Amino acid sequence: MINRTAIQQWSEHAPWIDNAQIEQDLIICRALVSIFSDEFLASQLAFRGGTALHKLYLSPQPRYSEEIANIKERKVSKDLHLIYLRL
Repeated sequence: MINRTAIQQWSEHAPWIDNAQIEQDLIICRALVSIFSDEFLASQLAFRGGTALHKLYLSPQPRYSEEIANIKERKVSKDLHLIYLRL
């Protein structure tokens, strides 16, 4: 759970009324920053789908998204990804 202060601060950037949606939006954004700030993961994954369109190109976001759609850019062992993500 994210503290209320962080949710209130993020509400200035998220167009949602419900605090649960604002919290989820913050979690998604933090996850995206973490994933694509990592050199290995950024080189292996591509962000796509509705959430990608809404986060990167549409402002304000016209709809609420709950998931992150990533695809592998290169052929890498599934086990390698699972081990790496657990670190």
